[in-house]
Amino acid sequence: MSLYLVRARYTPEAYKGMLVRPGDREAPGREVFEAAGMKLHHIWYSANGEVVCVAEGNAVAGATVAMVVTASGALCDAESIELLTMQQQVEAMKQASKIAEKYRPPGK
Repeated sequence: MSLYLVRARYTPEAYKGMLVRPGDREAPGREVFEAAGMKLHHIWYSANGEVVCVAEGNAVAGATVAMVVTASGALCDAESIELLTMQQQVEAMKQASKIAEKYRPPGK
């Protein structure tokens, strides 16, 4: 399982709904992540309408969540970035070191 940084923006329609019925949106968010087979670790909101989450799962589950919330009309501009631990990054450095001499940049 991988960790993902997920960012999205609320739509004007979502804000209208929150004005009509104010409330904690973390539980519904957690529910959709879990239904897709992911674990929602944290969720934050910013004053500019951005939702930021850290979730654990795989790319297919993440795409599933994105489709559900985008289709609902509540969120837009969703993006997901897979996060690496420092140990994973060190492993990538070691692998890259081994194959770097085999790569020929354009024009060389």
